[in-house]
Amino acid sequence: MVKAKGVRHTVAKLSNTATNFPARVRRGYLAAVASRDARADGVFVYAVRSTGIYCRPSCASRRPRANQVLLFARPEIAERAGFRACRRCHPQRAPRDPRTEMIQRVCAAIETSEGARADLRQLAAVAGVSATHLQRTFRKVMGVTPRQYANEIRLGRLKSNLRKETNVTTAMYEAGYESSSRLYEQSNAQLGMTPATYRRGGRGMNISYSIANCALGRVLVAFTERGISAVFLGDNDGPLVTALREEYPNAEIQRDSCKLSVPGSIESCGIIYQLPSLGDLDYFPASDSYVVKSVPIPVSNLE
Repeated sequence: MVKAKGVRHTVAKLSNTATNFPARVRRGYLAAVASRDARADGVFVYAVRSTGIYCRPSCASRRPRANQVLLFARPEIAERAGFRACRRCHPQRAPRDPRTEMIQRVCAAIETSEGARADLRQLAAVAGVSATHLQRTFRKVMGVTPRQYANEIRLGRLKSNLRKETNVTTAMYEAGYESSSRLYEQSNAQLGMTPATYRRGGRGMNISYSIANCALGRVLVAFTERGISAVFLGDNDGPLVTALREEYPNAEIQRDSCKLSVPGSIESCGIIYQLPSLGDLDYFPASDSYVVKSVPIPVSNLE
């Protein structure tokens, strides 16, 4: 990777134009960057804040620090954000996956539909292919199904609404959830607490966390007796703990003595929490951190 001179200031101003991929898609793309997966070339590019350069996922350059990465759907978007193409991997020359444009149309249809719906037949009509072909292709390109993609969008909208102190019912319907029962069924896996408690900044909840090394730096996993609340990944422990306290300003937060491995599990207070793999980590450029906002976390009580 060749460092570009005189672009850092521009990049700092324009980096918020990074493509807003839903959580699980970003997690898959991040995993592709970490493993230098050539199969992802032509699907997206990643840029590095500190160098002002964008690359193919398979670029052989040294892996960037976690808080320096931004993801873009296409090279031209990265260039409009002030980044220059890597002279080593030439990402702008990567053959475009012919399926990508079709999938982008489908993603846009889901995002703009009322409640982020994912009716497979309607989406197949948008794509101009059969429902079966769309389901298979979407999963192969995006790493998730259309329904999972829609679920991620709804969850992101819900948490954003709750952080604005919108009441739970309004936040739920504005995010696209049809019933409170479905939302509360999923809240343990998605939040580690009820939506109402999340809205109150975790007030009344005891949140424990542990920090360990992983392939992408330092990882913090926070959990309650209900399930995992968040996973943050970065370069130093201090900013990770700060991010956790900002996410849950009214919770009782303490470091747990458990040993954390990734992937793996945490045992605390007689409960086993299955941890997500590195592919389940989600990057949020606004906060310079990787976060698991929503992964299915099976929780089992020990006998």
